Amino acid sequence: MKSAPSADEPFLELHSGNVFRFRPDGSRVERWTHGQVNPFGLAWDERGSLYSADCHSSPVYQLIRGAHYPSFGKPHDGLGFAPVMCQHTHGSTGICGIAYVDGGVWGPEWNDHLFVGNVVTSRVNHDRVVFTGSTPKAVEQPDFITSDDPWFRPVDLRLGPDNALYIADFYNRIIGHYEVPLDHPGRDRERGRIWKVVKTSGTSARVMPAQPDLSDPTAVVRTGPPQLARAALARLQENPVSAAVPALLERLRTTPPEDESLVHHLRITLRDLLALPGGFKELPAAAELSVIALAVPSAESAAYVLGTLGDGPVTPADAAHVARHAEPALLTPFIARTRRTVPGSVPLVTAIHEGLGERGLPPPPEFLEWAQKLAEDHLSALARAPAAAWMQAASADPPAWTLSDRKCSDGTQARVLQSMNVGGGDEERRTGVLKSRPFTAPATLSLWINGHRGFPKTAPHDKNLVRIVDAGSGAVLASAFPPRNDVCQQTQLDLSGHAGKQVWLEVVDGDDGRAFAWLGITRIEPPVVRVDDFQGESVARENLRSLALILQHSAPAGLREKLAAHLPPRPAPPPLPVSPEQRLQLDRLIADRVSTFRARKPDIARGRQAFQTNCAACHRIGGQGGLIGPQLDGIGARGPERLAEDILDPNRNVDAHFHLHTFTLKDGGTFAGFLKAEAGQVSILADPTGREHRISRRDVAKSTVTPVSLMPPAFGQMLDEAVFADLLGYLLEERAAR
Repeated sequence: MKSAPSADEPFLELHSGNVFRFRPDGSRVERWTHGQVNPFGLAWDERGSLYSADCHSSPVYQLIRGAHYPSFGKPHDGLGFAPVMCQHTHGSTGICGIAYVDGGVWGPEWNDHLFVGNVVTSRVNHDRVVFTGSTPKAVEQPDFITSDDPWFRPVDLRLGPDNALYIADFYNRIIGHYEVPLDHPGRDRERGRIWKVVKTSGTSARVMPAQPDLSDPTAVVRTGPPQLARAALARLQENPVSAAVPALLERLRTTPPEDESLVHHLRITLRDLLALPGGFKELPAAAELSVIALAVPSAESAAYVLGTLGDGPVTPADAAHVARHAEPALLTPFIARTRRTVPGSVPLVTAIHEGLGERGLPPPPEFLEWAQKLAEDHLSALARAPAAAWMQAASADPPAWTLSDRKCSDGTQARVLQSMNVGGGDEERRTGVLKSRPFTAPATLSLWINGHRGFPKTAPHDKNLVRIVDAGSGAVLASAFPPRNDVCQQTQLDLSGHAGKQVWLEVVDGDDGRAFAWLGITRIEPPVVRVDDFQGESVARENLRSLALILQHSAPAGLREKLAAHLPPRPAPPPLPVSPEQRLQLDRLIADRVSTFRARKPDIARGRQAFQTNCAACHRIGGQGGLIGPQLDGIGARGPERLAEDILDPNRNVDAHFHLHTFTLKDGGTFAGFLKAEAGQVSILADPTGREHRISRRDVAKSTVTPVSLMPPAFGQMLDEAVFADLLGYLLEERAAR
C-alpha cells in the first residue's frame, strides 16, 4: 500500500501487518503501528486505548502508537516489541474481528470483557481484561459462542448503538483465501449471514467518562495515574515538544517494571521527541536515553551514543548504530577505540560490519585488518581445541549461552553455564536447548541449578528445566526445575533404574518472557560433563562463520582458503515447477501416507519430537518455535488429507506473503529464501533452516519473486512412513477441544 505524501513519511510502503489511519478524502495516510501479520478488526475502550485482533501472531493487542509488534521474523526498532497482552491462542491463528465491552452497557460485571471471532474453530472467543497499572492482560474465559455448524465463520464483530453484538459470518465451507485455489468450486460466493446477539437484562445506555484535563500533558505524565499518563503521552505524540523529555525520563525511572505498557509508551514517546530537530541538543548523558537513542536513525543520535560511551563498554547494538548513522569522520576513531577496548569481540566486529553494509559503505582498511587478526586467532584456537562437550539444538532465536560466576546456597561461588548474557534485557526472551555430549549414566547425578520460572508472584511454569535424555530412544529419564532464585541450589537426579545407559544432559530455556526467564547449571557430580568444557565451543565456530562472511572477498588468498570451510552453505535454488507427472506422483504419495496413518496408531510423543526437529525452526505451536512461517495453533482442524498435502506438496497453495525471493548475484551465485526485512542497503533472507542471510544490494544483479514456498518439498523423502504418521498424529492433536 502506498500513501499520499506527508511531511513525516513522503512515501509509505506497508508489507503485511501494520495499522494505519487515513483522512476520509484520501489526502493523507499515516502509519499507526508496525508489525502484526494480518490485523483483522479494531476496537476502542472508554479510556481511549485501541485494540486489534490479529491472524497468525497473537489474538489481541493493545496498540501503542509508533510501537512494533511481532510478525513473521521481522525486526523491531531497537526498543523491543510492545507488550503482548494475550499469551494464549484460542486454539487457532484465524482470529477475525474484535468487540470491547465497557461503559456499563451490559452491566458492570461485563466491563472490560472482549470478544474475538475464530473462523477456524467456528466460535466467538471471550477474554476478561485485567490491568496492572495501565498494562492489560487477557484472561481466557469460556467461549462466548460455540457452533456445530462447520460453515460458521465469524469474521467481524461490532457492538451496535443498541448495545447488541453484531457478528458478520461469511458462511463458507472454505476457511481462508489461500487454503485452496480461488476458483475452487467449493467456494460459496453468494451467501453470508449477520447474527445479532442481544443481552436481555441488565443493559443500560453507555455512560461516557468525563474527559480528562490534558491541557498540560507534560505535567500529567510527571504525576498522573498510569492510565491518565498514557493519555497524556498520546497527546504528546500528536503534538510533540522537546521540553517534555526531562519529565518523561523522570517518570520512566519511577514506573514499576510490571506496568510494561506505560514503560514502553514512555520509551516510544521519548524516541519520538528525540527525533525532533535538535532533540539531542544540550541533553545530559543518561543510560536510559542512550538506549532509546538507538531507535532514532540520525547522525545526532549516533553522536549522543558516542558521547555517553566515554571509555566504558560498547555493546553490539551501540556499535551497529554508530556504524549506520555516525558522521563518516567519526567512524575510523570509533573503530580504533572499540578495538583498543574490546580487541577480541567478534560480535562487535559483526555489528560494525552490518551497520556499514546497511549504510552502503565499504569497510575501511583498519576494520579489515582487525577482522583478519581475529580470524587468524580463532583458526589457531580451533586447531588446538578438544572435541565439543556442548552443542546447541537448532532454534530460530537461541539464547546466548555464557559462563558467569554465581553464588551457591552453601556459600561458595561457582562458574555457571547460563542461558543469557550478564545483564539480561531482551536477551532473556530467546529460547533454545543446550545439549551435552553422551555419557554413561551414574546411579545418581548431582548438580546445582539457578534461574527462574516466570515472575516471582506468578504460578511457576515448566518451560525452563534440566533433564537427562536416553541417547538411544530420546526418552526423558529425569528432570529438575530452576529454584526461582539467582543463587544456585543443589538437586539430585535419581538414575538408579538407568545406570549404565548412554545418556546426555539437556538445559532447556523455553521461556520467552522479558525477565525472570533464564536458568543455569554448575557443579555436576560425578563430573560426567563439565560446565567449564563449554569454553564457548559453539560460539567459536559461529564466530568463524561471521568472520568468514565478513572477509570472503577481502582477506588475503591464504586466509580466504582457510575460512572457506566456515562459510555457511547458500540456500538451494528455488524448485522447478511441478510437471503433471510429478503432480500425479505427489497425489499418490499423499494418498499412501494418509492410508498408512489411518492404519496405525500414531506415537504423539515421537510426532512432537519430529516437529521440533524438522519444523520448529520456522513454525510455532503454543508459543514455542520460530516465526518465519505460519503459526500452527489449531492446525489439526484441517484434517489428515489437507495436512499431508501441506507437508508433502507445500508449493500447491502458497500465500503471497510467503512467496520465495531469489537474488541472482553479480558473481553468478544465487540466494533464495523468505524476505524477512529490508535494512538500508541490505536484504535479510531466511533459509529453510531458519538461518538469516544478509545480501548487499550492490552485489545483486537481479531479484525475482516466485509463488513457491520456503518449505522444502522433500519431506516425503526425509520422513519415513512411521515418522510421518507420528508427525501427522501430533499435528492433528492441535485443535480446540469441542
